[in-house]
Amino acid sequence: TLPLPPDQLNLSGLYTPSFSFVLLFTAFVEPLVSDSYLDSVSGFVSTFVVVFPVVLLLPFVLPFPPVVPLSVLPLLLQGSTWEEIKQICDDAMKYETASVCIAPSYVKEAAEYMNGRIPVCTVIGFPNGYMTTAAKEFETKDALANGASEIDMVINIGWLKDKKYDLIENEIKILKAACGDKILKVIIETCFLTDEEKIKMCEIVTSAGADYIKTSTGFGGAGATFADIELFAKHIGPNVKMKAAGGISSIDDAEKFLALGADRLGTSRIVKIVKNEEATGY
Repeated sequence: TLPLPPDQLNLSGLYTPSFSFVLLFTAFVEPLVSDSYLDSVSGFVSTFVVVFPVVLLLPFVLPFPPVVPLSVLPLLLQGSTWEEIKQICDDAMKYETASVCIAPSYVKEAAEYMNGRIPVCTVIGFPNGYMTTAAKEFETKDALANGASEIDMVINIGWLKDKKYDLIENEIKILKAACGDKILKVIIETCFLTDEEKIKMCEIVTSAGADYIKTSTGFGGAGATFADIELFAKHIGPNVKMKAAGGISSIDDAEKFLALGADRLGTSRIVKIVKNEEATGY
């Protein structure tokens, strides 16, 4: 039997050749051979001949690291073209990511292009969050009509600083009502907030009935931190999930965010790492 059930294996580790060899030896070779067999030179050579080719082929037959299906591919730069957005749609479909996150003006085109294979997420009140609630509601309904399955809204940070908590909660409730059974994520832009304000937003997002609390836009100067996800986990309600976004630059970082409780990762870099490209961007 395998050392761990398949659903508990950290598959990203299998890309390390030494670990691959150990796993294969433990799982398939060791149970089949006796000590006396391995003591002989011919036995060792036979074992090596069987195992070595399989180890070389392992990266080509195993699935991608398990962080990939929990990642959202964003492309939100001001100058992003349809060809660039089409490329991340292709990547999302190839690597089966959780969704793509793109500008509202390309939602319809992307939704038609992917034809339901990958959900389309878009941003509302982005990136500053200081639009009126009516404007955000209109944006949300328009995006959903164009085929968006997920909405990432930015809170009014000024309202939070002014302690206008009722206005923030009411705005989230209005957008969630517009979303219905579609996913609503609330971006609170943690880099601008104190821990007390982050905790307050955990309470407001929970009370308002949103689906996710999200760390960052990627345009605020800093992205997700481990400390933020740890703080969220202590203060959100059971109905709220967590999305870490921005600055996730390695598979190790991604795995740590997930271990701390994050349910989604907003990053374009993980797929670039899998594709052996330079890991730059959001």
